[in-house]
Amino acid sequence: MTFVSAISSVAAGVAALVFSILFAFILEDHGPARVYLVEELARYDGNNLRGKIYLAVRGRIYDVSSGKQFYGDGMTYAHFAGRDASRAFIGNFEEPLDRIDDLSEADLEGVTEWMNLYDHHEKYQYRGWLQDGLHWGFWNRIAKVECITREIQADQLFQKSKNTLQVSLPTTRQREPKVVPGVSTTELSY
Repeated sequence: MTFVSAISSVAAGVAALVFSILFAFILEDHGPARVYLVEELARYDGNNLRGKIYLAVRGRIYDVSSGKQFYGDGMTYAHFAGRDASRAFIGNFEEPLDRIDDLSEADLEGVTEWMNLYDHHEKYQYRGWLQDGLHWGFWNRIAKVECITREIQADQLFQKSKNTLQVSLPTTRQREPKVVPGVSTTELSY
């Protein structure tokens, strides 16, 4: 492979990546969970991007747009929108709000409880993971990438199993047999 052909193939790959990102952005459908930059999350504060509101807890990003009455501009929890405000979930408003490496074990459990609430909330959707938040503390970049990859894979499996369970659950309501004159109930199909 010559140098020119290597450069052209890299340029084509970059162009395809840029096109796919722009296409996903225009459609506002980010598909499966993905990694977001801090600056990218900040755009999802309800004032841009068609009013979409995202927030993050411990680096996990959730779409809370259906809760505009809580997270919208001027509302009670608007300070959570467009950022990782993990500390604020336990009443600690000391900046930076996404830093949790100095919290006590009890406080970390409280933040994790909030994260679990969003994970299982029926109206809010998990969207991905925050890439460069301060919640990483002392971890190096290689550990970050490995952790993000494992977390995204685990979340995709969780969402897939959650969807499978919802589809495969039988109904608990039984219909009463219809009484039709001259026809036995064993002949009827439901």
